[in-house]
Parts: sequence; structure tokens; C-alpha cells
Amino acid sequence: MKYLLLAGLAAFSISAQAETVSRPKVVYSCFTEAGKQVLVTQEGQDYRYHFGKPDKWELVFSNPLEQVKRQTTERWDGQGRYGWAAMNMHNDGYDYRLVAGWDRISDEHESHMVVNVSKIDGSGPYSQAVCDMQKPNLLDWDDYFLW
Repeated sequence: MKYLLLAGLAAFSISAQAETVSRPKVVYSCFTEAGKQVLVTQEGQDYRYHFGKPDKWELVFSNPLEQVKRQTTERWDGQGRYGWAAMNMHNDGYDYRLVAGWDRISDEHESHMVVNVSKIDGSGPYSQAVCDMQKPNLLDWDDYFLW
């Protein structure tokens, strides 16, 4: 009985550890025309933004999922030739607006991905990272940001 109890506790401990050590889900990934990567992962209830080279990130920060939802105020209304989706993340006084767009009418349905960085106080654009659509890119974010 003693061994059965120990075996049960060990199995519970291993399964609890497996649940807490989960791999982050990649929700946005692109390689910019300048050769750097923009990567956003979902880790539990947080989104984590990475920019730079995977072996040496230049910028990494996190926003809670609910905060990102509150910050993302503009949505595509379903009209027009071009569809788009966006997610806004904030860090140190700047807004990072991750955008994905696609041509709904053309046969090729050309798409684009871009990150626009601006000051949160609205004092103008700061920079833009355009994704190289010839490289492998990924968009797999929550439907909340699509419509």
C-alpha cells in the first residue's frame, strides 16, 4: 500500500510538472526585409514580443492577454478589397502594432505583414518593420484580433 501511494504521488507530480512546462505558442512570426525577426508568442495568459536575431534578441517584453485586447481598438469591418487584422502591444511608452493584411479579390490573395511602432501619446510614427513575404512567416493569433 505504501508503495502504491508513493507511485501515485510520483505520477501526479510528473503530470503536474508536464502541465506547467508547456511550449509557447507562436502567434506572429515574420522576417523583416532588414533580416531581423519579429516573433510574438503566447505563454499562458501573456503575449511575449521578440525583435532581432533569434540568437540575440534586441527587444523582448510581455503584455498580459487582457491588456493586449484592451489596447487593440481598431478592427477590420469586413468591407473593401483588403482584409486585415491587428494586435497592439505596449512597451516603455511605445505602441507596437502588428498587422497582417490580404487581398480578398485577386486570384493570388497577396498578403503582407508589418509592424508599426509609434509613441503611445500619438506624437507621430517612430518606425516600421516590413516583413519579407518571400520568407516563411506565420500568423496564428486568436480570432479576437481578426474581426
